[in-house]
Amino acid sequence: MVDVVSTYDICHIGVFKENGESWLANSMFSGQYSCNVPFFHDIDLAIQGWGGDGNDRDEFTDSPPVFADLDNDNLPEIILFSDHELAGEYVNRGNSLWALNPDMTRVAGFETIKNHRSATLYWLRK
Repeated sequence: MVDVVSTYDICHIGVFKENGESWLANSMFSGQYSCNVPFFHDIDLAIQGWGGDGNDRDEFTDSPPVFADLDNDNLPEIILFSDHELAGEYVNRGNSLWALNPDMTRVAGFETIKNHRSATLYWLRK
């Protein structure tokens, strides 16, 4: 069970256990820990751990996480609303909705990142 999720002004988040250890990333990612996985929209770039300038990626400057069981597995998923940017650029292009498991895999139904040019309220329904 995840105990602490911290967002940063970069394209990574921290997911920690109660003893302070970082949560392990899913083995498909090149980074060992969840905090090593960058938030590129293209899952292949997230898997390799980096992407060139101009690729869609997000930062979590003002995004406290919320938690909900979106996939009915009795475990809470991490839900974040991000600042959408392009790698190598610091222009906020809108916002994106992310739904993640603690190992940084994307929750079914949220594999494709949903972008909006301005802050939007999302209603999540089962």
